[in-house]
Amino acid sequence: MRSDKTVPSQTSKRKNLVLSLAFCVLALLMAVLVLWGPGRALRQAAAQPGVETALPAAIETQVEPTAEPVPEPVEEIQPGEVDINDFGGYPSVGTALGTVQISGTAVDCTIYYGDDDPELDAGAGIYPGGKIPGEGGTILVAGHTATYFRDFEHACNGATITVTTNYGTYKYEITDMQVASDTDSSAYDLDATEENIILYTCYPLGQVAVTDLRYFIYGRLISGPTLRGVA
Repeated sequence: MRSDKTVPSQTSKRKNLVLSLAFCVLALLMAVLVLWGPGRALRQAAAQPGVETALPAAIETQVEPTAEPVPEPVEEIQPGEVDINDFGGYPSVGTALGTVQISGTAVDCTIYYGDDDPELDAGAGIYPGGKIPGEGGTILVAGHTATYFRDFEHACNGATITVTTNYGTYKYEITDMQVASDTDSSAYDLDATEENIILYTCYPLGQVAVTDLRYFIYGRLISGPTLRGVA
C-alpha cells in the first residue's frame, strides 16, 4: 500500500546537518570575538609607549599617609651665671621664687622664700637660714605632708628635683632619703659649700597632725646658673 507522506532523502539530511554545524561555528566565532576583542585592544594600548590604561578603583594600590616626625624637645640653653640684681635683688620673706617639682610624683607647687605658716599654707618654703638656688651651699625646703609634699612616697633615687625661678632653672638628682627626728641636726648640713637641696616634711606621710619625725629627700646639683651679686 502506498503512503501519502514524503520521506526526506539522504541528501537533504546531510544538507541540514551541514547548515546546523555552520551556524554553531559562526556563533562560536562571534562569541570569541566579543570576549577577546576588548582584551586585545587593551593589551595593544598598554604596549604602546605613552599610553596609560586606567585600573579599576577597587584594585588601585592604597598608599598610607606618612606620619610627620615629632620633633624632640629642645632644652633651653642657660647662661653659666646670672646677677641676682638683674632680677630684683635677693628675695625677701614671703616672695614667690618660682616652682618646685619632683619627677615621677605629683609634687608640683610654688616655692617661697620663708618657711612660716603663710608660705607653707600656699606651697613649699625655703628656710631663710640656708641658701637659694644658684647661691651654693644647702637649700632647705619645707612643705606640709598633707598637701603639697603628700606624694613624697613616690620619690626615688635618681629622680629629678626641678626648681624653676625667674633667673634660671635648677635640676637636682635625688641621692638619698631618710626619716629622722625633728631635732636631729645631723640630718642636714647648713655649712656645706657644694650646692645641694634638701626637701623635708612631717612623717608619716599624709599625717595631718604635727609629728616629731621628718622625712628628708636629698639632691645634688646637676645644672643651673651660678648666682652672682649676693651680698
